[in-house]
Amino acid sequence: MSLDRPIFIVGTGRCGSTLLHEIMARHPQLAYLSRLCSAYPAKPAINRRGMVALDWPVVGGFAQERLWPVEAWEFWEHIVSGFRNPFRDLVAADLTPPVKARVEKVLASMLTPQRSRMLIKLTGWPRTGFVSAIFPDARYVHVIRDGRSVASSLLNVDLWDGWRGPPTWRWGALAPALQSEWEASGKSFVVLAAIQWKLLMDSFELAKQLLPPGQLLEVRYEDLVAGSEAVIGRILEFCQLDNPDSFRAHVRSVPMRESNRKWREGLTAAQQLAMEDALRAHLLRYGYAVG
Repeated sequence: MSLDRPIFIVGTGRCGSTLLHEIMARHPQLAYLSRLCSAYPAKPAINRRGMVALDWPVVGGFAQERLWPVEAWEFWEHIVSGFRNPFRDLVAADLTPPVKARVEKVLASMLTPQRSRMLIKLTGWPRTGFVSAIFPDARYVHVIRDGRSVASSLLNVDLWDGWRGPPTWRWGALAPALQSEWEASGKSFVVLAAIQWKLLMDSFELAKQLLPPGQLLEVRYEDLVAGSEAVIGRILEFCQLDNPDSFRAHVRSVPMRESNRKWREGLTAAQQLAMEDALRAHLLRYGYAVG
């Protein structure tokens, strides 16, 4: 089978993309990268068997609860060297013919007659230029979340490497203006986490300009948790997917809890002020109120 209009959920990380990914993975037309891809990155046929099992009577429910969707970075690193942690965004010029052929073949091999569309989540750099050079008809759903919540969350997860500081962290050296901003803060890690969000959001703005109109849909995490059925319906229409009763019932069953105020609980008043000062212009650009 050939890969038709693959769907990529993208975002900065810590932005609510996992919530959307898990909801969309329950759609009956979609195959996805499950935990089997992480466990067996060199054996995509195992993941395909998992996708087939999702649609078996009785067994399907059992499989659904165990084959949860993941970003499967181990899988990506196996087929595209450097894909997980480049120091800058990956663009079309980075793609080589062998990699293009390999990605097309491997992802297409996971499709099934029932699940003929592929769903993939990628966070961090957009990578949309690189992906579009492989799949010109790809659809992108960009999940945006309040940068204060994203930055605060980064400070509390093991995967954040900002403690190493630029340029040895995964995002490379900072542009002069951002470097000056960070140094003026006393090299605050709170401000550095905020800068990471700004850096990635600016990268998404650049990447968006290079995509043909109509291939990227932006959704806000806050809107998703406030009205999941409406937002999911808009995503399905954008991706040209059906909206069967069984899937609508699943969407209604997912518990939604908005947690954007938690950033205030985990930071001192001085840290909150420093973060808001660093993010003010970007927050306003994306429609978030600031104090």
